Amino acid sequence: MEHEEVARNEEIAWSKGPEFNDVEGETITNPTVKENIRNFYLNLNKESKNSRHDFNLHETLGITNVEKERLQRQFEEEEVLNVIKLCASDKAPGPVGHPMCFY
Repeated sequence: MEHEEVARNEEIAWSKGPEFNDVEGETITNPTVKENIRNFYLNLNKESKNSRHDFNLHETLGITNVEKERLQRQFEEEEVLNVIKLCASDKAPGPVGHPMCFY
């Protein structure tokens, strides 16, 4: 089975909900373990002192004039339709968006 097919089958399985994916879990009762898990997720996205990287944006590569013109041109209808066709019908465009099948 090809990678794309395996990924698609897995996506379909998860989209069917918990009755299809009966995952048995373990209830954690140890307060120390619960506190460690809680702290892990509380600090997951916090920035550490050493997490900042110094970027010299003046030395980054720019884009060519041809690339600049391509980015500034009008979208073609065919281009937009092709992108819409590539969207999965059960995926939303953002956290509060409607999935493609809604439309």
